Amino acid sequence: MLDIKDIRENPEKYTQAFTKRHLEVNVANIISNDTSLRDVQTELQSLQEKRNQASKQIGEFKRAGKDTQKLTEQVTQIKSDLQNLQQEEESLKTKLQQTLLSLPNVPLNEVPEGKDESQNKKVLTNGSPTEFSFKALDHVTIGKNLKLIDFEAAANMSGARFVILKGDLARLERALGQFM
Repeated sequence: MLDIKDIRENPEKYTQAFTKRHLEVNVANIISNDTSLRDVQTELQSLQEKRNQASKQIGEFKRAGKDTQKLTEQVTQIKSDLQNLQQEEESLKTKLQQTLLSLPNVPLNEVPEGKDESQNKKVLTNGSPTEFSFKALDHVTIGKNLKLIDFEAAANMSGARFVILKGDLARLERALGQFM
């Protein structure tokens, strides 16, 4: 997830990066949402401070034998306002977080521009693809041939997209799991 503080401090960097990736992202809107969230949080803190001061005064008034009706009503109103602001804060926070989670990473400046795979330029090739004198097999075929993977039994037990590992492959996976 991108850092909102960095977006706030460098909006041009993100606007250029998203343009380079051919994405239509309104960075100003993201900053506006962040500003709204921070304003609501500031107001929340201010109201909490007022509530605490009024609650303290109620205690002082009660000890002095004074009427606390007006202060009690004020605290009740502040509590109501706090609940509304907390809901608004949660809504803004969720909206901002979802926006930030949906944004892609910023490419480095030296990354060539290309809209999709077909427009990408080959910048560097290191070596050449390996040529085999035989037909290369995928891991599923190799596992089935060696009787180390059983998709059919897994499908019967738990449904599609599961696999049962057997023998040395099961031990290898267990060892890797323990190692990690």
